[in-house]
Amino acid sequence: MGELLRANIRAHSRRYMATALAVAISMAFVVVALALSSGLNASLTKSVRQQYEGVDAVVALNYDDPSERPLNEYIAVVEGVDGVDSVREFGYGYWDIRTSEGKVSPSVSVAHAQELVSGSLPSGPDQLALSQANADALGVGVGDSVTAQGAWGDEDQHTLQVSGILESSGGTTSGTDTVASAQALRAVDPTFEPNALYVAGSGELTAAIESAIDDPGVTVQSGADAMDEDLTQMQLGQGTMTVFMLVFPVIALAVAAIVVSTTFRIIFEQRRRELALLRTLGATSRQVRGMIRGETLLVGAVSSLIGIVVGAVLGSFVLVWIDVADGLSEGFAMQDLGQMAIVWIVGTLLTFLIGTRPARSVTQVSPIEALVPLDAEAAKRSHKVRVVVGTSIVAVSLAGLYFGIDMGEDIGFLVAFASGVFGFIGALLVCSVILPKVTYLFGAPFRSVVGIMARSNTVSNHLRRHPHYHDGGCCRIDA
Repeated sequence: MGELLRANIRAHSRRYMATALAVAISMAFVVVALALSSGLNASLTKSVRQQYEGVDAVVALNYDDPSERPLNEYIAVVEGVDGVDSVREFGYGYWDIRTSEGKVSPSVSVAHAQELVSGSLPSGPDQLALSQANADALGVGVGDSVTAQGAWGDEDQHTLQVSGILESSGGTTSGTDTVASAQALRAVDPTFEPNALYVAGSGELTAAIESAIDDPGVTVQSGADAMDEDLTQMQLGQGTMTVFMLVFPVIALAVAAIVVSTTFRIIFEQRRRELALLRTLGATSRQVRGMIRGETLLVGAVSSLIGIVVGAVLGSFVLVWIDVADGLSEGFAMQDLGQMAIVWIVGTLLTFLIGTRPARSVTQVSPIEALVPLDAEAAKRSHKVRVVVGTSIVAVSLAGLYFGIDMGEDIGFLVAFASGVFGFIGALLVCSVILPKVTYLFGAPFRSVVGIMARSNTVSNHLRRHPHYHDGGCCRIDA
């Protein structure tokens, strides 16, 4: 059977092309989405670690019962604690930054340990550092001036000098890769208040600072604990983002499943006489079924592997294009090999399982039954089952859509989306029975010979062999 399997793959390679292409495209789509998610995750993780570089303690508001005093009023208290070397504010503001060549509206954070392309980090109230993407959009470089104003437009405009150019994160003009000093943030927007105070020093700073502040509306934790907390929150958000990014790949998988199922059904029905001849030559039903399953498994494994390789290459190009990776090698390094292995297994098993059903329906018949025309009554029974099953699936999916929309937020979207995909499959089952009849009625006005033949073909048995294969034919075995 191994020799026969290889011969069949060679003989029917052109027939399997549509299946392989559908599987490869869908797997590539999934890998690109996962690569983008992994790249953004690596970039955000790097940004968080840079944010807490050199931070030994973090002072923040207790949002369950916040202090009535802003954090910047505690700076002098913290600086007076033994072992404290420095205290800096950390927070965000939203600016409109303009030049004669353009405008950007980024969120602006207090400068910390960002990586510079050129120049230096801002150190005074009249300086800022722009990402490369922002600098390009504004047409400025180190030493040039820009005009900044609060994003709400209520504050006066301020002229600031560009002290440095930062590496872009994501290639956008609206990220947090524009930085300024706390004094500059407060000068542009007088309502600015820090989200946290970052403390550098030595010794048991956490307990000492907490005792010195003595305010239940303020929390104090170590820099390592604060970083771990931010990374945990980022991972939770990243998981949700990954799910949303996989929406379109899941749609691609659903479409690929339909293409694979249809293609396999046509291929195996066209080979009924070939398989029947194998049975008459002594092959058992189990052997023929194993051969068909081997072909299906091989097609799924190879096409999934091709799709993963193509997806990994495209994913690396995307990561470089959006400035998350500096080169293709870094783009490849950001991708998770474990995820790729899972995608390959899923693609292979998906193809195998989808191809198993039509293979089983073909190999279960006896040699004599396979050589005679298909039973129209059996086809009608199959139609009735499809209508019942499809209608039931649509009903369940409509209920899922209703409850998903009612839930709202992320989980509601996932429930509604899964219900929509599920309902789409049910609708296809019903349409596969109804559409031929609708098409037949639609073609009633066309009374020519060609029109009559076309109408008849739309309602003929959907499992009929292609005319080119009516005379049968067997697989060839190369000596």
